Amino acid sequence: MASSPYLPPEIWITVLEYLPPSFFQEDIGRLTLSKNFYSLAFPVFFSQLECTPRVLSRLVNRKSKAVGRARDLLQKRAHGITIALHGMGEDWATLYNTPSNLIRFCQYLERFSSLRTLRFVASWPNRQWKGDPFRANYLPLRSIKPFLENLTHITNLDLDLCGTSVTKENGECEHLCPFIRPLLSRLHTIQLRAQSLCQAALRPLEGQAVTLQRITVNLNLGDVSEDNTKLNATRRCHTLDLVKWASWSCPALVLCRQLRALAARMPDRSQAQLIHISETGEVHRWDALTESCEVDGRKKSLPFPRFRGDEVVRCYTMDDSFGWGWNPDLPHQ
Repeated sequence: MASSPYLPPEIWITVLEYLPPSFFQEDIGRLTLSKNFYSLAFPVFFSQLECTPRVLSRLVNRKSKAVGRARDLLQKRAHGITIALHGMGEDWATLYNTPSNLIRFCQYLERFSSLRTLRFVASWPNRQWKGDPFRANYLPLRSIKPFLENLTHITNLDLDLCGTSVTKENGECEHLCPFIRPLLSRLHTIQLRAQSLCQAALRPLEGQAVTLQRITVNLNLGDVSEDNTKLNATRRCHTLDLVKWASWSCPALVLCRQLRALAARMPDRSQAQLIHISETGEVHRWDALTESCEVDGRKKSLPFPRFRGDEVVRCYTMDDSFGWGWNPDLPHQ
């Protein structure tokens, strides 16, 4: 019988690093295919751990030797951490105290000297019906603020709040954009997606140099609804520009202007992109440096309603033309 082809360890490590963080967590037995495979896969597994509410609770609350060893390994090996939250289900409201666990976990991460990349994902509470009008926002500011302010050693942040708004202690929505501003002068890479955004998120602090080399602002929240397609796109923060809370207004134009200004202050050979939905429903990737849009063919098209007949306007250019066929500064019913 022919033996399996030999691959150098370097090739195996490259392959393993392409796997998503959840690959081994879904079935820990995948680490044990062989002794040699375990020696290669285990460090990769611990270097890109995905922390669900269950994992967070174990890491910060359990005091067993096994959990202690896991924390030690993470502290030595982790260069990337993903925090994945899925709303107010049983694992959030009944079994775990996730907001408090997040604060304690951030205190652990402050000691992770090798940590460079943090991905924070807060997805939809009701994954079967993302547009559920009775869903509640579930992420208090106190639980995410330490990750934005205290982890000064990380250089790359992917902040994806597609499924919830950040809230105050009384449950009201908090304006997140001012907390993003200091990151523009500290991080090298930012990927940002949220249900509400405005130009304040892209305005550097006064007197601070911009350190960003890559930034991607994503206004596409996914295929939330085929009936009310405005739910698929980020809306403009209601605290600025006299936009009423009950109205829907697109932030793309003001973000486009501010992204141009930010890109002008970024180092050479940087990248600044805005992902938006065109009036045809195509997902476009707009480059602030080249003033060009490319269609992302991987995304499903869900047409937006038109408010000015069949008129088609170009996507954003230096003259601030707009590509959805309506004025983004006016609320729409």
